[in-house]
Amino acid sequence: MTSGGNINLNNEVGKSYTFGAVLTPKFLPRFRAAIDWNHIRITGNIASLSNTNIAEGCYDNPNFDATNVDNANQFCSLITRDRIAGPRNGQLSIDPARPGLRTNFVNGAYYYMDGLTAEANYNFNLDIIGLPNSRIDLAGSMFYLDRLRQSNNGVTITTQDGALANPKFQGQFNVSYTQGAFGLDLQANYQSRVNINTNTNTVETQDILQFGDNLTFNLGASVRVMEGSIFRISVSNLTDREPPYPLGTAGFGTYDYLGRRYAVSFEHKF
Repeated sequence: MTSGGNINLNNEVGKSYTFGAVLTPKFLPRFRAAIDWNHIRITGNIASLSNTNIAEGCYDNPNFDATNVDNANQFCSLITRDRIAGPRNGQLSIDPARPGLRTNFVNGAYYYMDGLTAEANYNFNLDIIGLPNSRIDLAGSMFYLDRLRQSNNGVTITTQDGALANPKFQGQFNVSYTQGAFGLDLQANYQSRVNINTNTNTVETQDILQFGDNLTFNLGASVRVMEGSIFRISVSNLTDREPPYPLGTAGFGTYDYLGRRYAVSFEHKF
């Protein structure tokens, strides 16, 4: 297989729009909520064709010239089969001068995303229950991924919404308590279950097709010890939640691989 660049690439063309609303009701002072719907569509997305993209683009393509199988369409022309000692034997060529697959960067068909973002926050004082100079802050945010689809060959579509690294739902909730110089913060992080390689695998070819919901917590505390100085301590992944098994390294950046850990810091401003 050989790969390379493409001097004939065109610029990607993107179109997007967002619409939403912000709520600040008078009957609930200090409350604010915002919600937005986001749509992004890119045509001519620059992509490197994979082996699968080439094979599907060739054989699943309605534009297929059966009278000239080797060049039935633009994707079939990227495949070279052996013709050792006469007729072809059906195997991909292993001759470096005639590689079995030739790929490069191309302008794909499209890439599009639809999703919903929302956030809300609220705070209230605790003087009414006998805790002067105290306050509770609540904040939450979420993202719902409705669709994330991509086609590099214009023939087959890769569905990425709900797949590993692209859960349908993600959310974060924070509750903070402050009293004078002391502060305490609890954070919850959630992501919904995800599918694993369901574009190419079924129950017949893979034992585990889905990882369940994931919920982790972080805890932090701070105290102002003098004017301009703050001491902080935090615990990440409070419950020592492990990544799903058997994920391997595929979830780096999506799941917490480090387990429970602690951090201490001191800040002083002159």
